[in-house]
Amino acid sequence: MQYRTLLLLLTLTTFHLSADPIPPPSTEETTPTISRSFVVKAGGKLNVDVDIGDFQIVTSDQSKIDVVVKREAPDLKENEITDLLKKYPVSLTQNGNEVLIYSKSTEYSTDGGLFSLLGHQSGRHRLTVHYQVTVPKKFEMQIKTAGGSIEIASLQGKVDTVTAGGSITLTDIQGPVSASTSGGDIKTTRCTGQMVARTSGGSITINEFTGTSVHTETSGGNILTGLDSVPKSNCTFVTTGGNIILKFPANFAVSLDASTVGGQISTSGIPDAVKNSPGSSSLKVKSTKGGPLLSLQTTGGNIQIVGQ
Repeated sequence: MQYRTLLLLLTLTTFHLSADPIPPPSTEETTPTISRSFVVKAGGKLNVDVDIGDFQIVTSDQSKIDVVVKREAPDLKENEITDLLKKYPVSLTQNGNEVLIYSKSTEYSTDGGLFSLLGHQSGRHRLTVHYQVTVPKKFEMQIKTAGGSIEIASLQGKVDTVTAGGSITLTDIQGPVSASTSGGDIKTTRCTGQMVARTSGGSITINEFTGTSVHTETSGGNILTGLDSVPKSNCTFVTTGGNIILKFPANFAVSLDASTVGGQISTSGIPDAVKNSPGSSSLKVKSTKGGPLLSLQTTGGNIQIVGQ
């Protein structure tokens, strides 16, 4: 528990002190609901840097971005909500083919930002923020939120997501993916590019993956991966707090290197792995047909490899 708390603090510190921040533009109105539209072309970029908020991002065939921001504090009176929203202004701006969403608390200071962040994360202000964003299908995403979940679906472009307090769900992404969270699960479905997924407080599930390579790491959960095509490069699956399950067609040409320091390894449907003793803590399978190396490592659970 102390390790995870320290890791979260270090992540949040890095988020606020080391991240490349978006220069704060002019402040938007501080109303509970904000709605804006921007004319863009396919191939642009959505750049987000906010302290708090869930993001749901969908796509359309139109050449525009629609942003709807809803902020609620149901336990507060109307005048208290107004005062609170002034402390969390939202700015929506456009720079060429790039749209920027920026929201930072006005309570932050250079020497106390981390503690202010932990204050609102603990629910002291009772503020919830939800961003509903519609973008063209071919677009790039860079999203940083210190207090919310991220959902993106049906996108053609690079996706870079970071959250310190929520889950990440990515569906039908055609492009490279980087997903990092300190406080939730990561789930992807039908992604086709290179993938890197890291979490220190949850599990990782990769479904129907057809990308070039996948690298997953968690210190607080399980890893479940289903490969629908042979990756072009080596892949890694590492956890220090859970089990690993890897599934792929039995005719795939791949090599395996698996080890566990707290559990057992089991295989099924993989002819070259039959000679390994049941319940062993290490496994090496060298493919005679070439192909990538799939490395699996856990220090706190079992490993199951299934050829379907």
